[in-house]
Amino acid sequence: MQDQQRQVLRKRQWLYLNGLFVAVLLLLGLLLAFNVTAPQFFLALGLLFLVTPVSIWVFKESNPLLRVLPGMGELSQYEHEKLGESWGKYHFSTALLQTACSLFFFVQAVIREGGAPFAKGYRFGISLSFR
Repeated sequence: MQDQQRQVLRKRQWLYLNGLFVAVLLLLGLLLAFNVTAPQFFLALGLLFLVTPVSIWVFKESNPLLRVLPGMGELSQYEHEKLGESWGKYHFSTALLQTACSLFFFVQAVIREGGAPFAKGYRFGISLSFR
């Protein structure tokens, strides 16, 4: 892969990943706008954090969503070839950390009170009157 082609693909990758990040933030903002409870919010966060580890373990891809976008398959293949054995180690450690974060959010979903909406009268599922 030529340097110029790789630079163009990296710019596209940056746009795609940041667009995906903004979409996730909008989704979480919508959840808060619809007054979800703290357990529901933390459950959604836990599921979002599980997407990447599952894709790495099932599809053996770092981000299969990007793979279907124009040019990203080439870039993914290039990275895989360039990193060799290190590619698997890096993505395994990433998947392990995101799984741990996901478990943290699932535990939070279980231990939080679910009565009141997340944003009204409660801060992260803990009553504001709690001292």
